[in-house]
Amino acid sequence: MGAPRATSLDTTKAASRRGPGSASARTFRVVSVEAASVPRIAMSKQEAASALGVSIDFFDEHIVGDLRMVRVGRRRLVPIAELERWLDTHADRAAIP
Repeated sequence: MGAPRATSLDTTKAASRRGPGSASARTFRVVSVEAASVPRIAMSKQEAASALGVSIDFFDEHIVGDLRMVRVGRRRLVPIAELERWLDTHADRAAIP
């Protein structure tokens, strides 16, 4: 997979009462960037549960209480650094025989 690339859609003209060739018609250009080019720093509870390999019910019952969450309106986001902290805290070290 190479470097992320930007994609763009063709230029389109807005509808106008005077017609597409009139001076009041505006031209818009829509440019979208692939999601991979912007690093994620937080994820939804569903994404966090999936990233840990557990169900959303298990995540809510056993893990959410240990995490700091970001509240934006009704939405709850889990910072990726917080998931990493939780993993480090709850990881068991393998016993060396």
